[in-house]
Amino acid sequence: AFIEHIFSPLLFALNSLPGVLIYTFLVSLLWCAGVHGDMTLEGVSSPIFIQFLTANALAYQHGDPLPYITAYGFSSLFVNVGGTGATLTLVLLMLRSRSKTYKELGKVAFPGACFEINEPVIFGFPIVMNPLLMIPFIVVPLILATLSYIFMSVGIIGKPVTMVPWTMPPIIGPLMATGWDWKAGVWSAIEIIIALLMYYPFFKIAEKQMLATEKSTENMADSVKQSV
Repeated sequence: AFIEHIFSPLLFALNSLPGVLIYTFLVSLLWCAGVHGDMTLEGVSSPIFIQFLTANALAYQHGDPLPYITAYGFSSLFVNVGGTGATLTLVLLMLRSRSKTYKELGKVAFPGACFEINEPVIFGFPIVMNPLLMIPFIVVPLILATLSYIFMSVGIIGKPVTMVPWTMPPIIGPLMATGWDWKAGVWSAIEIIIALLMYYPFFKIAEKQMLATEKSTENMADSVKQSV
């Protein structure tokens, strides 16, 4: 009880919209600096989110109102769609890219992205220390977190009630976490579309820069061949 009393302000904060937005922002910002944001904050956040999930599961079993929105699974399944930063959509864009470099990276990153593993994108695109891609990488999760929080608070989609591995693919993961609430699956699919639309203009700028680099490299290679 004493320990819970000490951490009570943090417990309250992480179940509020401002609190979860600050948490989401810090996770993304740390990743942009090359630090594993999720693992860095997990030691503090996971026990709290799991406590929220336990309370939700008990209430769900007894048919009572679910007390917590940001229970374990909220961030990993409803915010980090296809990995932190919702980068599954960036991988989908790379698969259709005119850039050979991005298309090949998309092929390599796609299997992992389906299971929330996105290190190949974060360090390979890269997003780390990339001022252009850092913008959607930080902003998209904040928007998804806000919308998901609002929809859960008004009862449009269910709150997490079941422990689901963070590696569960989009749509399937939210379905399982909410006790098979079909609306959560639909919302997860809509989230992918939202993230895709937000990443698109930034990706096209990066693609244009990469095409210019590839063209310059090809011209340089042709010049070397001709001189030889």
